[in-house]
Order: sequence, then C-alpha cells, then structure tokens
Amino acid sequence: MASKQTKALWRLSWLLGLPLLAVTVLFSAGVRFGDANRGPVLAFERDYLAWTGLPIAPAPETTAIAAAPMPPPPPAPAAVPTPPPPPPVPVATLPSTDAALPTADAAALAEAPIALPPLPTLPPPPPAPAPGSLEQQRAVPVTLRVKVLVDERLAGERGDWLSHVQRTIADASRIYRADFGIELTLAGVVRWPRALQGLGGNELHADLRSHGREGAHVLLGFVADRLDTPALAQGAPLDESALNGAYALVTDPGEAATADAPFLRGTLRALGHLMGAKHVGDAHSEAYRLGSWMSDAPAPGGRPPWIDMDNRTRILQRKSRPFEGEPEADR
Repeated sequence: MASKQTKALWRLSWLLGLPLLAVTVLFSAGVRFGDANRGPVLAFERDYLAWTGLPIAPAPETTAIAAAPMPPPPPAPAAVPTPPPPPPVPVATLPSTDAALPTADAAALAEAPIALPPLPTLPPPPPAPAPGSLEQQRAVPVTLRVKVLVDERLAGERGDWLSHVQRTIADASRIYRADFGIELTLAGVVRWPRALQGLGGNELHADLRSHGREGAHVLLGFVADRLDTPALAQGAPLDESALNGAYALVTDPGEAATADAPFLRGTLRALGHLMGAKHVGDAHSEAYRLGSWMSDAPAPGGRPPWIDMDNRTRILQRKSRPFEGEPEADR
C-alpha cells in the first residue's frame, strides 16, 4: 500500500513539476532576450506597432550631464594656515556650466531620434522644436491627398511596385504627421503611360502636369532615372505665393543607407519643396552636415530621416495654404 502511494506521489510530482519547470525556463529565457535586445525591441514597437509611450533608456550624454554638477571636494580646514584658500576660478565656472546644460543639451536630447543600434559616429541630435505659434500650427491636423504616377520602366523593374508605393507614402505620412501634423493619404497609383527614358527634367515635369490629379492635392511622379537638383525642385512655390505647389518628381538617390526604402527620402523632399522648403546646398552648413532630407548630403545610417529647423518652419507656416489648381482649370 505504501509503495503505491509513493509511486502515485512521484507521478503527481512529475505531472506538476515538468510544466512548471518549462514555464520557468521559457520565462527566464524571454526576460534575458528582451534585456539583451532592448534597443531593437523598443524601436520595432515604435516604428511598426506605433507604441510611442515606451520609456527610453537615457543616452550616454544624459549620464554625463548628471555627473557634471558634482560639488568639488571640500576646502581645507580654516585652522590650517599653510595651504592657501581655494582659487575663485573653479567656483565661477561651475555655475555657468551647470546653467548651460539644461537649456541646450537637455533640449537637444529631448528631440534626439532613437539610433538603432546607437553609433558613436552619428551626427548630433536635431535642434529643439520650434517655439510658440509654430508648435501650435503643428498641432492643427491637415490631410493631404497624394496621387502617384510610376515610370513604366520602374514598374517593370519592380514586380511589387504598387505595394512599394503604398509603403513609401505610409512611411512618409508617419514622418510628416510627427514633424508637421500632416496626414498623407494615397488617392491613387497609376503607371505613367509614356516612355520616359532619356527625357530631361523640364520635359518630365511638363508631362507630369498634363495628367489630371483626380481630386488629389498633389501629383508625384516616380521616375527610374536620377535627376539633378533643379529638376527635383520644379513646382516649388515662390515665397510670396498664396498657393502651395502641386506637381513634383521623385527619384531614388541610390544610397546604401536608403536601400530598404529607396523613394522615401525623395518623397519627403518633393513634398517639402511643394510647401516652400528650400534646397540645402551649402556643404558647410549644419543642416547639410546633419543630413537634412532637403540636402544632397548622404542619408545618415542608423537614424530616421530628419529636416533642418529653417525648412521645418517654412512647411509649418504654409501647411494650411491651398494647393495650385490643375492646368485645365487655369485655362
């Protein structure tokens, strides 16, 4: 009888112990994997699951800031006559350093995009957001309908050209919504019914304007050939114009950093031109060195697309203006 009870208890222990052991091992492995890959997991949840409220681990600069204002060692006791009193220079420099850190570095860190993985060679973080009324304009929602014409040669080279355009506009909408409060919706995608190979920028833009927008605010032309800066900037409105532009060409810059989304940077740039943003051509400027998408600078790897503050201000100021009418309506 005792032997049967012992065997029954042994079997019961195996039945309960094995599942508990398996759950414990899986949970421990999941915790260890999540801790070791915290950065990629948080970036995946932010970029693809749109979970923006997750806490971000402080950057190394934050640690340096917290350690900077440590008080100096106490001065020598006054009763000892031999050592001289501490010089006044360290006392004067510490307050000025401490005051500059929260106003400049902390504001820049608040706007710094997440680097995945963090690279020490990346450019410094972008400047702080525009103050006052510009931030109020960013909070005003604007919906922009976009129609896309795709070069026949480009469509032939990419079997997934339709889904590729959809992904590009969706990614651009996510960026424009965060930076400007502008939501992009895809009004239509069609093949460009003409052989475009060998055409110049002026011919391409003129042909683009001959196609109807069919209710869309903006018509973008995705072309296979790479174009120069003047061709890409065609359609930009004058500063004094009350209307935004409506027709722009988009091309692939052919950079390794943008290989996964080859037309995203060009789409961001084309829409920026149509809303008054200017080309950044000075290679010594901060906007160029930081890789603003309105420049020809190579896209910095490991960080999201970024626009300089001057061009961000121009877009915010013009985002609510109407877009030019179709050529047929103007005649």
